[in-house]
Amino acid sequence: MPVPDDTVAALAEIRDRNEGRIRFYAYTECTVEHDAAEGDVRRLLAALDAALKHHQRTPLYGDASTLENPGACPHDPEQDRDCHFESNDGEWLCGGQPEGFACSCTQLPDGERIPYPCDEVAAILAALTGKEASDAR
Repeated sequence: MPVPDDTVAALAEIRDRNEGRIRFYAYTECTVEHDAAEGDVRRLLAALDAALKHHQRTPLYGDASTLENPGACPHDPEQDRDCHFESNDGEWLCGGQPEGFACSCTQLPDGERIPYPCDEVAAILAALTGKEASDAR
């Protein structure tokens, strides 16, 4: 199970708070007044979930040692094969060399990955938490 980041945690907190208020008002005279707002909040949360599906935190790994590139990582390419895996683009990577996270949203023209959180995720987190985007990262 992926480790939740700050954006996922902020959304979960808002969702829990909203659902708690819905349960609280479920059997009171205020129910009719809150039905429209309840639906609005649920739709807004669903819209954020849909947008954030395009911004997944993706782990980055360093190159694995291979016969052609023997010094890329500390593992022997012949002995420690369990430490290495092939990426979707055919590169051999070392699971023991995490190098941070990239956003799944896009790649730069030169093939570089955008670090996570990208500017869009930082802006969403800032809006959810009420902090400046630079403080929310």
